[in-house]
Amino acid sequence: MSTDRRLRRSQRPRLASRYCLQSLTRRHRLSAMVLADASGRLVAGAEGEPCGPGFLANRVAEGYGRQLAGLAREAFEHSLSHAEEVAGRFGEPVRAMPMQAGGRQYFLVTVGDTRSADAACVAASSALRRIFDDEAAAA
Repeated sequence: MSTDRRLRRSQRPRLASRYCLQSLTRRHRLSAMVLADASGRLVAGAEGEPCGPGFLANRVAEGYGRQLAGLAREAFEHSLSHAEEVAGRFGEPVRAMPMQAGGRQYFLVTVGDTRSADAACVAASSALRRIFDDEAAAA
């Protein structure tokens, strides 16, 4: 029997994706993780920060989230590979990766350690596909 590790859940895809990104941001200790649609608009995101011995992740600030979402689209319009890095606002690596979910194109954007970001993107793409594929199936 499989165990569901999610502590927070929602039937609303945008809220469920935000919960997913918050959990992954905290687990992988990233500064930010954002999901953008194909036009570069913010869908959901999370920001993280160390807090004592732990790590907190909250909803991404709207302006910062929009900036990261727009960056993803620009990167792929200019044919940059997903592995090409850009410096973030605190000098951290910012990376963007395309993904498909629910029959649509999205971008995952991470800010933080690249090894942690890669692991978070693998987990996020799988979880987000489930979230948005379930929405598409229900429609």
